[in-house]
Amino acid sequence: MKKRDLQRLAEVVPPSLHEKIRRPIIVQRRFGLGSSIYTVSGRALEEFTVKHLLGLTDGDFDHYEAEGRFYIYRPHLAELVRMIHSLIVIGFGIPEGLASGVS
Repeated sequence: MKKRDLQRLAEVVPPSLHEKIRRPIIVQRRFGLGSSIYTVSGRALEEFTVKHLLGLTDGDFDHYEAEGRFYIYRPHLAELVRMIHSLIVIGFGIPEGLASGVS
């Protein structure tokens, strides 16, 4: 994790939540949802932080737990990686029906 990316994250997330946010932020591709659809793995804080960084919410961190789940599309992911490259890990989820055939 690069210091520059951690500083960028610290500028966005209030100091009272610095110890609560999990790093790295895991963004998982969901093959079962369609082409190029991703979700944030983790808790509401990580999801809200991503939404906030991408400008997809008008809410503030005082009410981050009230925000619902959301999907990230490829252009959003590219922007997120550009902003905090070293804090993002991209994972790939296999639909349940296909998972049994993987060894």
